[in-house]
Amino acid sequence: MWLVALLVAIWWSILAWRHWPLAVSLLAGLLPTYLLRFRIGPLPMTVLEELILLTTAIWLIKQYPQPWVNLRSRAKNWRAYPLSTEIVLVLLVAWLALLIGGNTTSALGLWKAYFIEPIIVFILFWHVPRGTKYVDFGYLCLAGSLLVIGLIAGYQYGTGDLIANPFWAATATRRATSVFGYPNAIGLLVGPVSLALLGYLIYRLKKTKQWFDWPNLLLISSIISGWLAIYWAHSEGALIGLAAALIVLGLLANRWSRLVILVVTIIVGVVIWPRPDYQTTIEQKVRLADLSGQIRQSQWQETWQMLRDGRWLTGAGLANYQTTVEPYHHEGIWIKSADKKAQPTWQPLEIYLYPHNIALNFWTELGLAGLIIFAWLWLKAIIINLVNFCRHRRQELAWLSWGLLGAWLAAAIHGLVDVPYFKNDLAVLFWLGLAMTMWIKENLVKNKSDHD
Repeated sequence: MWLVALLVAIWWSILAWRHWPLAVSLLAGLLPTYLLRFRIGPLPMTVLEELILLTTAIWLIKQYPQPWVNLRSRAKNWRAYPLSTEIVLVLLVAWLALLIGGNTTSALGLWKAYFIEPIIVFILFWHVPRGTKYVDFGYLCLAGSLLVIGLIAGYQYGTGDLIANPFWAATATRRATSVFGYPNAIGLLVGPVSLALLGYLIYRLKKTKQWFDWPNLLLISSIISGWLAIYWAHSEGALIGLAAALIVLGLLANRWSRLVILVVTIIVGVVIWPRPDYQTTIEQKVRLADLSGQIRQSQWQETWQMLRDGRWLTGAGLANYQTTVEPYHHEGIWIKSADKKAQPTWQPLEIYLYPHNIALNFWTELGLAGLIIFAWLWLKAIIINLVNFCRHRRQELAWLSWGLLGAWLAAAIHGLVDVPYFKNDLAVLFWLGLAMTMWIKENLVKNKSDHD
């Protein structure tokens, strides 16, 4: 792996030096490279981190001495980054969580991979020239990444090959994992990204008035393959989040999309109503009364007991959840069946890395302050994209906000039962989403002023 990391470093350094904005855009399509890992002495690294740090180093060298001047004093052309107050608060809270977590090697790794480097990507994005061609390239890189993920998932689901877990590889219980280590990782990345790409596709169609050019074909293929990948992974949280976000987007788009939603709702109702087994399954899912739902509820109860017992303010600290929650952990629970006549079955439980709930994840890792800051950022992103679209829907650029609104909603809904941030690719995606949200807002306001 060392040789691969070295070759990547040489290639990326040449690319970033010759065309730095292109390298920043290309980062969007290389998020899964965090799966390629190596070490520099005692320090664990991923190829994604390597790319981010090299891009940053080359930017600092090429822009010297301006970044250093800006740190010492405000230059004439200096302007604060958007969300600068929130960024400072996130860095402060993350540093405190690092100390609370014991300042261990694992905590340091999470601190740099989930906070420092993603925020660096946010800053780099704001130094890319303001032309839309780099934004276009970033979206198309994301589409290419999604297409690869979907094709690999399709091959796995059709053959059972390349799935490391024998249970997921078996025909009766098959779940695709694509390039990742577990099925839900597909939904966590693909769900939000596919909706952002859907918004970009509509933006292109309205701007270029062309259906059949290669970028559109790539976008359509990647969106379809991404949605199929979520199905092949049987990621129920992602499917529900995707469906709910699509309903919201359809209600906002136009009267034809609202009519489609009405027709689909009627068809689904006609299919489900005569089938008591379908109704029971849906009821079990909604009440979290199925196997995974009961496991989640047990996990949340343990986490809540831990927080209530003197940790409600500080949380457990970075990379310290498993150790802190262990005294409150149940070795197993009795799973109740949907059939009331059936006897409960014993289900052993492991201690997961995170509580698998968007609020509890941030609370346990970053404390109450971290929960509040990230809830504010998530809500702010949703509101800004909603306002962007509703106020400026006559501008093509507003459709990018429409897609991003769906992405933020899908991630939040899936996050009710999963971990939509604490993963290398998802953390970078979060801050890229914030950067795009603020960039679109700035450009929509500017375009409106120019037209006025």
